[in-house]
Amino acid sequence: MEEKTTVTYIAGRSSSLCAFFYFAALVFVVQSGGRNGPSHAVVLLLAIACGVLAWLVKQDAVTLPLAAIGLVWLSWPRNTVRRQAIGTFVWVAILLAALLFQRGHIAAVEQFTRENSSLVAAGFEETIPLTPYLLTSIKELTTYYLWRMFVPVHLSVDPDPTIIHNLASPGLWISLVVLLSLCTAIWMLRKSRPVLAVGIMLIVISPLSAYAAFPLADVVAEHRAYISTLGAVIIMAAVLVQTRYPVVLSAVALMSYFWLTVDRNLVWRDEATLWRDAAQKAPEKLRPHLNLGALYQVRGDNQQAIKEYEFVLKRVPKHDAALANLGSVYLALNQVDQAETMLNRAITAQTHFPNTYINLAVVRLRQGRFEDARRLLKEAEALNPRQPMVHHNLGDIFFNEHHTSQAIVEYLAELQINPGSPITHLHLAMAYEASGSPADSLKHYLILQRLQPANTEVQAAIRHLQQ
Repeated sequence: MEEKTTVTYIAGRSSSLCAFFYFAALVFVVQSGGRNGPSHAVVLLLAIACGVLAWLVKQDAVTLPLAAIGLVWLSWPRNTVRRQAIGTFVWVAILLAALLFQRGHIAAVEQFTRENSSLVAAGFEETIPLTPYLLTSIKELTTYYLWRMFVPVHLSVDPDPTIIHNLASPGLWISLVVLLSLCTAIWMLRKSRPVLAVGIMLIVISPLSAYAAFPLADVVAEHRAYISTLGAVIIMAAVLVQTRYPVVLSAVALMSYFWLTVDRNLVWRDEATLWRDAAQKAPEKLRPHLNLGALYQVRGDNQQAIKEYEFVLKRVPKHDAALANLGSVYLALNQVDQAETMLNRAITAQTHFPNTYINLAVVRLRQGRFEDARRLLKEAEALNPRQPMVHHNLGDIFFNEHHTSQAIVEYLAELQINPGSPITHLHLAMAYEASGSPADSLKHYLILQRLQPANTEVQAAIRHLQQ
């Protein structure tokens, strides 16, 4: 049995939870500046506690101590210099302690992310080296993120930024000028318009700044801007309250954002729509097309899947994931020769992508070449000891060789790795029935019925075993 491969990047709930504690910490920092005595210390401790929780939820909060220091000097009364200095010392100490405490974990995550081994094995690009990543991040901070904080249009789940390799890029220098101008604005507005200065500061000192120095697989990702938009909200509020019709303009702004949110949710509610949108906005980027191919394949639209995989292979003829998945599509269509051709192309290129070996093993299994299939599955297992479908297909080999007890052992091993696999429960139920264990067979048919309640063949098998 073959497996489809899709690679997606959709942020989980951790970003929102981190933002909650991050914002709460900043609120407590501001409130502590207006209090005296024990009350000041208590509120400051609450800010620190929220900061620690934000950090524990997600390391986006690494910039929180710096943002807190900015608030100490911009929002606390100006006649409390000694208290501001103490507050600065406290937040610097917290930042250093957090970095010291997490240094091993940060180094491990950085190495794992930099190697990006699982995606590279599938044919995706390696993580960008530090210098180009830093330069590109600086450029994208203004060219992609900054203006979208105020006008969130032309968004994409998978943008395709132009990588900057040297200092000669005009876009880089424009971004540096913009960032320097923002820093200058903070200084100039600190006394006359402190709220506006705070908003600008929270954009400049935000998780986006930290991401610039921490290479990830993608330079740009929408969810990284969640916390940074707080600064944009404060800036808009500070500007709107100074207008002649603040209530009316605020209502217009809210309705505009409401409409944009609804419109964007229409894109996000379906994965195929989401990745089609990404493909339209970055026509030559491969990942949207690969993910579309996998989605079409799962949904049984094999012709559309073939179209998407061929798009990828025209641009990267040895793309491992595209070759493996296209081979899987041809297997589903029972076009074994074409599947073999695709998979051999990847094998010839000495792929390190386990799914290629698994899918070619399925070809060999269908051809009755069981030893070749077993060898290919062992190669896939060597690349990834917990690779799904290795033990399942080994079980299929044993079942076809009439070694039912060994097939059962392999199917059970597969379910340890991949407990929700319907096909494995089905084959295990069949193996138990063939071995004369109807009770065990019924158990797995019932599990399969919960996974696929509309499967009439499973219902018939259950009725047969219950008679």
